[in-house]
Amino acid sequence: LECDRVHKARTVVRTGDLVFDWDETFELDLVSNRELDLLIYSWDPQYRHKLCYKGSVHLATLLRDSPIHQLALKIEPRGTLYLRLRHTDPHHTFLRRSKQLLLPSRSGVSKSLVSGIFGTELETVVNRENLTGGVPGGVVTSVTMATQLSVNNLVPIIVRRCVEEIERRGLDIIGLYRLCGSATKKRILREAFERNARTVD
Repeated sequence: LECDRVHKARTVVRTGDLVFDWDETFELDLVSNRELDLLIYSWDPQYRHKLCYKGSVHLATLLRDSPIHQLALKIEPRGTLYLRLRHTDPHHTFLRRSKQLLLPSRSGVSKSLVSGIFGTELETVVNRENLTGGVPGGVVTSVTMATQLSVNNLVPIIVRRCVEEIERRGLDIIGLYRLCGSATKKRILREAFERNARTVD
């Protein structure tokens, strides 16, 4: 996927004959972009990938009519690519909403609601992590109480984990600085941090 000739995301490699089913969702940040290009390559592990098909969507005219579209896009030299586009206004994109997590009680019968990391105020996240060791709905233990004396007690675990990954892997692997664009992969990572920030890999 390219926006105004700038690479934004790519799908996983698919093999097949004439019909492919990607069924992937991407979230792309578009700022005054005019055109979305969908490029289909023939993948080769040793040599340069070969461009086989290309289709373009003119965003300015399309998004003026409606924020949601289902398209049958003609791709060159032949073929059709079916896709759904949804435009979200930047005002709504950057609204921070906390997600409520359902956690089992000690008896296993009832469940309690605890707000997650994303969309929750920073001070609340830090205080909760200092008390529970980063486990939503966790309990205060002597181990977590001892960690409160650390300098890191003012930095959320998610920030520390991201910095550790950057120091360990740098920019070689898709991640914090090199986003893959896949909504599915981002959702999985976000849910893992919401469950327990300390155990995310």
